[in-house]
Amino acid sequence: MAKTYRKMKEEFLYKLELFYRNFGSDWSIEDFSSDRNVQEFLKNYLLTLEEKGIVEIIENNKFRIKNLPSSIMSSIL
Repeated sequence: MAKTYRKMKEEFLYKLELFYRNFGSDWSIEDFSSDRNVQEFLKNYLLTLEEKGIVEIIENNKFRIKNLPSSIMSSIL
């Protein structure tokens, strides 16, 4: 994992916002990365995002975007 965790979070949040605005709210971790290590990192990060009301974990690697990440960006990085 050459990228820093903060950079991965920033990129993921940017993609969440972009995807939500343009393509809908239901996604899978595999839609964001094919790298197993990154997927595991994102899966754990989704728990934080769920606590903040940004996503709802539906099952395993599937989740629903409920709120725009930019609305609380500084507190979720």
